[in-house]
Amino acid sequence: MAAYRMWLCFTIFGLLLSACTSPAVAIVPSAVPTSIPTIISFTPTSGAPEAIAIRAAQNALADSLGVQSASIAVVDVVAVDWPNSCLGIQDPAVVCAMIVTPGYKITLAVNNNPYEVHTNKNGSSVRIVPNSASSQIPAVQSAIQNLTQKLHLNADQIKVEKVEAVQWPNGCLGVQPPGVMCNQLLTPGYRIILEAIGNPYEYHSNESGDVVILVARPSNIVVVPLLIWQSNGTPCLTAQIGMDGLAFGPCSGTLTAVSFVNPNRSNELQYFIQTYRAYTLVQTPAGSATFSGQGQQAATPEVQRSMAEWALLLVDESKGGSGRQTTGLVMTWHREGGIAGVCNDLYVYASGMAYATSCRGGQTGNIGTAYLSPDQLKQLYPWVDGYRRFEIDRNSPGTADAINITLIFMGNGTKIATDLVDQALLLEFASTLFSQAVNP
Repeated sequence: MAAYRMWLCFTIFGLLLSACTSPAVAIVPSAVPTSIPTIISFTPTSGAPEAIAIRAAQNALADSLGVQSASIAVVDVVAVDWPNSCLGIQDPAVVCAMIVTPGYKITLAVNNNPYEVHTNKNGSSVRIVPNSASSQIPAVQSAIQNLTQKLHLNADQIKVEKVEAVQWPNGCLGVQPPGVMCNQLLTPGYRIILEAIGNPYEYHSNESGDVVILVARPSNIVVVPLLIWQSNGTPCLTAQIGMDGLAFGPCSGTLTAVSFVNPNRSNELQYFIQTYRAYTLVQTPAGSATFSGQGQQAATPEVQRSMAEWALLLVDESKGGSGRQTTGLVMTWHREGGIAGVCNDLYVYASGMAYATSCRGGQTGNIGTAYLSPDQLKQLYPWVDGYRRFEIDRNSPGTADAINITLIFMGNGTKIATDLVDQALLLEFASTLFSQAVNP
């Protein structure tokens, strides 16, 4: 009897110890529930192991979402024999032992948003299956919005792969930007993994989501450089750009290899390679460049500058900067009106790219891309270097079929294009590029 009592004491002690142990937590993708269950009061009926598993599930979800475990309601608990040690969830990053693992499928709710949690029998292993509620976290919404802008995609084309609550070691969210001093205070936030066009994108955020950082992580790609670029001035930056991505960093330091943030960059590099011949170490206002082209056309000084401007854009994108949205943007052109209700925009970049979009019905969509010719670049760059920022408005009020046109030019010079001839040339230039983009 004494031995039995000792065994019983050790058993109860072991269960209590398991309840106090933090389980290994992973958030992995799964199907989105189609309805939100009604919150009910649930009382465990199968003894201590079930209660311990529920508490472990609540603690894991509270840690992941940054909420109090007391705010998490229990909706349902079902005993399950999971087919493997991963609790029935296939995670490519984890090797699962193919052994039957008894446990529980637990449905919890936070603010009436459901979460499915898988546990083993004693709650020492917990896996949280995210659902539509995870995309409602403000930080996740901010990351999705940021990625849609960078890739020019719709939000429904981006999938939330993983969301993890994190205590970042500093105010820079665990990322050390060059030349920036980070406060060394613990900063609560999230590590967010998004998937778009088959590629993962990792974001670091603070808790509120008003700061999100796209982390440029080293990848396993091997960059075969076709365009080598180096910046002018200090700090000196360099980039080696190939068809699968680029390696960039300080001129005298270690380079980081990453895939293209914008998948269209491969097509743009392919255009350069097929169109222009190779050249070696040329100097341009946007940096020096060496190019391994295979085309028939000689790269004029203007074309060489456009490739250097393009390389600068790619480095900015890969550093988590604003990318195509602002870097190198020199002209925007907007037209709207008419009986048919046209609405179009054109964005022209120093890289020699022009992107046409439709804004009809309040919906933005890409409708074409134009590559500026050597002659067009020769016309554009004197404007960029000579003029400062100005706007042109061509409105025709009072007529039913009026087309209103607005052009904003963002040059680096000092002159203002007050001459009507210059303004007419710019308007004609933009109109020609738009037609070129939509009718290649």
